[in-house]
Amino acid sequence: DYQASMARSELYRNVKYGMDMLKMIRPDDEVEPWIAACLTKSANYLDKIYHYLDYYTKFEPEELGQKPEVPSDEELDEDLGETTGSTARQNLMEIVEYSIKLFHMIQPGDRLEGWVAMKLTTASEGISSSKHYLDYKNFEQHAADRFGMNEAKGKRKLGESMFRRTFATMSSLISKAPAEVRGHLAETALER
Repeated sequence: DYQASMARSELYRNVKYGMDMLKMIRPDDEVEPWIAACLTKSANYLDKIYHYLDYYTKFEPEELGQKPEVPSDEELDEDLGETTGSTARQNLMEIVEYSIKLFHMIQPGDRLEGWVAMKLTTASEGISSSKHYLDYKNFEQHAADRFGMNEAKGKRKLGESMFRRTFATMSSLISKAPAEVRGHLAETALER
């Protein structure tokens, strides 16, 4: 059985990551196609889950789980090609909205149907992957700026291998730091 507490944990993370990505993506940005597809699919999945649970909990609670109306993937995978920042932001707002609603709807101890659990996990994985990629790109940009790897025209002064060695050195130094320093670094990263 898929635990409601796991669903609530994923929904909480969806909200947190969605809010973070809303700060990262501007309406005039061009978003990587795979990120646009992940966000669209995730928003569609959360929309379908929410409306399914909303209807059955309000109007037919005794039927909930008895005859699952599993939406097909084709039905959920509409309009995955749009890569504008404004579309990504719209999908992120829907992700945040439906994640909050589902978080309040699903209570600890609730039993969720298999397809609901699967679609929720798939949506959360897409959101998480997108967030981590954007974090990486943000880090890459800031590291390049900080270590003088970009000229005014945006070209690299140092080669890619130099960037990789610098990153590996920084990672090695962090891993050798005392536990309390690593703990502080982790807390600082979580606050941002």
